[in-house]
Amino acid sequence: MNKRVKMILLCFCTVLVLTLEAWSEIRPARMQRSIENTKALEEKKLKLFVKETVEEEILGFQCQDYDNDGEWEAFFLTDKQKEEEISILCDLWYTDGKHREKLMEDIWIYLESMEVWDLKECKIFKVEGRGNGNHTQSFAWRVKNKLPDQLDNTFSGLSYEGGNDFSVYWEAYDLYKDGTGHTWKRYYFFWDGTGLREYGGIPITKKELLEVKGTKEVISSLERDGCIITDIFYRKNGILHVNYTKGQRQDNLTFVLEGDGAGLAKDASYGGRYEAALSPAIADYPENFQMIKRDF
Repeated sequence: MNKRVKMILLCFCTVLVLTLEAWSEIRPARMQRSIENTKALEEKKLKLFVKETVEEEILGFQCQDYDNDGEWEAFFLTDKQKEEEISILCDLWYTDGKHREKLMEDIWIYLESMEVWDLKECKIFKVEGRGNGNHTQSFAWRVKNKLPDQLDNTFSGLSYEGGNDFSVYWEAYDLYKDGTGHTWKRYYFFWDGTGLREYGGIPITKKELLEVKGTKEVISSLERDGCIITDIFYRKNGILHVNYTKGQRQDNLTFVLEGDGAGLAKDASYGGRYEAALSPAIADYPENFQMIKRDF
């Protein structure tokens, strides 16, 4: 093969490589634009359908293919009474472009709480409403068989942690042994394909806990300070909850298993006492204590 032919082949290969590299960058961008354009078109069609039959102002229109069947649906609010632009008295609706259904009426909703979470098999729409007293109430739906399906066990402050994992907050009056002192604690849930279930905890001994790297120094410091360890719960998602008391006060620590050790969670203490499960009827308990890698 002469030098001229080699040069031509080299140039051809170089151009081919550069073209493939350019296409590898352009293609994802084009696909993303296509998805965005499809969503914009479907949202416009759904809004037009809704505006024909709803007189109130439409707010918080969340349009998605919620059941991943290629057809788009929307959850939306209709405004009845604004209050300081933070929460609104509204009705909450669902539409598939052919029908619409009022899901909740005359409910106070926090505008900034509306979210859509993309799980592997479906998308979940979530909104936070006013609850009784100082807490909020989470509401969530998926679309099942073309119909809105409200999720149970959403509690307060429902948050998506990635994968199939969620968390909620639960209030109690357990800062002191006499049942006084307001606390909020984070409990952990997961999506099992049909609904939300809880990561229940099994009790483990202090000896088992101290065998985990990173725990001994923390526990020793607590005990030097006069604290008494009362309960230790292990959950399948790699969470260790340690309850302890000091005099009449009750408190807790949260460890997160990481490799063959554990570290304190970012929000390590919430005050009060953790239970093995917030909702025992839907709790999934580990068979035994075993180390897994988890990082929240």
